[in-house]
Amino acid sequence: PAAAVLVPLAVLPPTVGFLLFALISVAAIAAAGRLLVTRLGCPPFATALAVLAVPGGLGLALGQWDALLTLALVLGLWSAHRHPLLAGVALSALIVKPQCLWLVPVALLVLRNFRVLLGLAAALLLWAVASLAMVGPSQFAALISAISTDGSSQLGMSLGLPGLVASAAGVHAAYAATAVGALLVVAAAVRFRDRLRAWPELTVALSVCLSLVLSPHVLCPDFVLLAPALALCARRRPRLSMAASVVLSVAFLSDLSLSTPSVILGVLAIVVATVVPAMTL
Repeated sequence: PAAAVLVPLAVLPPTVGFLLFALISVAAIAAAGRLLVTRLGCPPFATALAVLAVPGGLGLALGQWDALLTLALVLGLWSAHRHPLLAGVALSALIVKPQCLWLVPVALLVLRNFRVLLGLAAALLLWAVASLAMVGPSQFAALISAISTDGSSQLGMSLGLPGLVASAAGVHAAYAATAVGALLVVAAAVRFRDRLRAWPELTVALSVCLSLVLSPHVLCPDFVLLAPALALCARRRPRLSMAASVVLSVAFLSDLSLSTPSVILGVLAIVVATVVPAMTL
């Protein structure tokens, strides 16, 4: 379904189509930043530093979905209490990059946001049905198989914690690290559920950060999705938030030349950008 959105742009000359998509993405990231400041009470400067960090700029340059997904995430955070079912629908857009989404249901369960979870589940079911209708069961199964195969071969390039483990100990160890990390996240969420419930927006945003940290496939442009957590963190710890945004940008400066980033630097940056919001809870 996401690809169908691009059909009107695909009939245009490539340069024009890309430019329009880039302009839409810029508008999306600007809208996300404005919502964070005006609706969620985040400090303007810290928010700008987070959403304009290097990963966001690289995503725009490469024509990635991440700016639009960041807007969907912020809309989901903002509307969770006002329109919970619609908030779940907004969060479902993250399925375009499932590595951003897979731990979000854990946060919603711990927060007891069951109506948001219902909206998310219903929307994801519609995504699956639409995908099957568009490509057919056999092609859908082939896609899942290709993702599994290619994902294993690309693990060493991934900038999440599993990528670092894969470089040191192999693919099987990386998948084991993902499973262990997920179990630890679930245990910590249950253990600190009362504290998490006091900060529901930050908890959901942090679950996106943890999804990326523990994902077997994640690259630099995806880390613009850390911005909402850093902006929300700045409501209580502005200096720490801004420092984490700077670390995130510095670690990925080499990506501006489209060179291969350091996996160690990448993991360090996203861990810092995840630990800082977690310290705020």
